[in-house]
Amino acid sequence: MSVQLHKAIDILELIEAAERPMALGAIAERVGMSKPAAHRLLQVLVERGYVEQDPETQNYLATLRMAVIGFGHLAATGMREVTYPELLEQVGCEQNQWHAYDVWDHTMRVLDESSGEPAERIAALLHDVAKPRTRARSDKTNDWTFYHHEKIGADMAAQWLRDYRFSNQERELIVDLIRHHLICYASEWTDAAVRRFIKRVGPSKVEPLLRLGEADAVGKGRNVEQELAALRELRRRIDEAMEEGSALSTQDLAVDGNDVIALLEGGAGPVVGQILRALLERVIEDPSLNTRDKLLPLVEQLGETLARPK
Repeated sequence: MSVQLHKAIDILELIEAAERPMALGAIAERVGMSKPAAHRLLQVLVERGYVEQDPETQNYLATLRMAVIGFGHLAATGMREVTYPELLEQVGCEQNQWHAYDVWDHTMRVLDESSGEPAERIAALLHDVAKPRTRARSDKTNDWTFYHHEKIGADMAAQWLRDYRFSNQERELIVDLIRHHLICYASEWTDAAVRRFIKRVGPSKVEPLLRLGEADAVGKGRNVEQELAALRELRRRIDEAMEEGSALSTQDLAVDGNDVIALLEGGAGPVVGQILRALLERVIEDPSLNTRDKLLPLVEQLGETLARPK
């Protein structure tokens, strides 16, 4: 094995083990090379997709290419059946006309394209875990369907994440990304529909979900430029909604639970939350309603409606 190949492997192992992106000088020093020589090897690793360079700091970090190779090793040795046997069902599971690969190869490509954030990597790995169990042949299209695979997959992932003792925060993010990863956006969506999308997903999870959506599209192996363009348009509209300060949760309303309780004869109770959620739906539809003067009369109306016996 040539000295250059040895050094390239040393660099790759060093970067893969690093907790944060590494500077060229630090890499060269650790592997015992000059900076120009280390830079040449790093450029090859970047070109091959094993390493990427931070555009701001110019530091180097490992991509997910090594993880993909690792999963291939798990498959070859049978270890995949031990870690998460459901993944084995993806191998050879043919998809429909929108995909060039079976579920397993598609998943590996999505993993390769996904963000470097650990939780997002797990979501990429598990996003289609339920496809083999939901696959059915459509008489209408004579093609495969995977109805509700996102919901069933989210439940499967939640159990696995509990078994492997992921934190509640990590589990919530991963499960929600899987549950919402089918982003069926169209330009015809109204602004209210965009706001409902943000509310359903959660403002803090929108950006990770869009990143997963982009990786999922690229991982299909087809011409997905229209799909990527739609995701870019959705991101722009979401940014606009966020910048406008749209109410996306009951905490964003101009009234709170105390205001509702003060207007209800029965005082506190489950109806308070019901009223606040109903107010939020109206404000999402029409943001101009989010003032105390407009919401307080609605509280009284909703209180009377919800208090009526069914």
